[in-house]
Amino acid sequence: MQSRRNQVVSILAVAVLTICAGIQLHEVLQIVRSSWSDLYPQWKASQAAVHHEDPYSKSVTDQIQLGFYGHVLSPHEPADRQNFVYPAHLVLFLAPLTFLPWKVVRPVFAVAGPIVLACTLWLWISLSGLKFSRDRLILLYGVVLTSWPAIWAYQQQQPTIFIFAVFSLALFCFAHQRDVLAGALLAMTTVKPNLVLLMAVWLVVDALFTRRWKFLGSLTVTGLVLLAASELLVPGWIHEWIHATSVYAHEPLKLSLLGHIFGARTGYGITAILLIVAGVRLAVRKLNLFESAAVLLSISVCIMPTTKWMVYNNLLLIPAALLLIAVPAENRVKRALRFFGRCALSWLAFVAPLAVLILVILRGHFRMLPFCEMNTVFCVTVCTLALADRGVIPYLAEAHPSYLAHARPSPVLASN
Repeated sequence: MQSRRNQVVSILAVAVLTICAGIQLHEVLQIVRSSWSDLYPQWKASQAAVHHEDPYSKSVTDQIQLGFYGHVLSPHEPADRQNFVYPAHLVLFLAPLTFLPWKVVRPVFAVAGPIVLACTLWLWISLSGLKFSRDRLILLYGVVLTSWPAIWAYQQQQPTIFIFAVFSLALFCFAHQRDVLAGALLAMTTVKPNLVLLMAVWLVVDALFTRRWKFLGSLTVTGLVLLAASELLVPGWIHEWIHATSVYAHEPLKLSLLGHIFGARTGYGITAILLIVAGVRLAVRKLNLFESAAVLLSISVCIMPTTKWMVYNNLLLIPAALLLIAVPAENRVKRALRFFGRCALSWLAFVAPLAVLILVILRGHFRMLPFCEMNTVFCVTVCTLALADRGVIPYLAEAHPSYLAHARPSPVLASN
């Protein structure tokens, strides 16, 4: 009886979260065109590449701007140029969709987004080894799928959802010793290298120390095949992509999250400190695959170029959130870190309902409140990095012995 009551409460809570997210999205779309989509530039550039045009060229950028804004931007117009900044092998994956009209492609991606994200969450729960009751599982899925980063990603048809899903599947296969598939999937995720670079480097290092040659071979072969195919489709694309990426990263307001918080120069220094501390913890503390991913993905969110609109990148904090949920509090310091980390997570999860509540009570328009998440993301990252010192493995291994079957410690420097 109690269990059924909890399930009903969880379902009602998810319904409230969904309604609030919809209201908040409606408020934001009062100042942002609902027709704008982050997928459109990639789809249009891929369509151009299929028709033997250079997706990085100015003419294709003009076509993208015409479809996106309704006109070609003037050189001094303060707006995102919407040029194609992805590696050319993204075209290989979007090519089948270029033969469909945009009015068909967009709703398909919008509907697929929540389904793909739900599958991604399942993969991370499996990797973490956590066990949830049915009512808590309903609530967890509801909170993640209706969080503002998720809602904004659905609205924008942001490719991050799908790339993160493939990356999560690659890690799941890596954990279960399916090395050939893991390597191939990881190579595919390089279509957005800023999301996966840190974790990909760590997986390669791990594979070298454990002599997982099938994984390394599959990663190398798939990568070479993608490079060769994309070079045939878009000759000389690597130089153009590097130039486009450099221009994109140096656009006004395109700083890392740490740069936005602390300023550009100080942000670089803190980035270096985070990377050094993370490297030491990963190597010396023998963190397992899940803990390593929680640390490195949260740091990735902090150091990649971003703006206030790019909150969908916060979906990479899913493993960090699960770690903060599970980590035991063994002393006052850990209890304090866990408290602050969970407070930051609560803000990320419930900022849309809070904005709606303020809107209703104060009759004010707090449309941009859900985009003010940078400080809380940094808090989650710091707490995750600190608490992953010993992590959740002893706790989970004792509660769920089967977890050890796929959650082994990283072997790097483990012999020391």
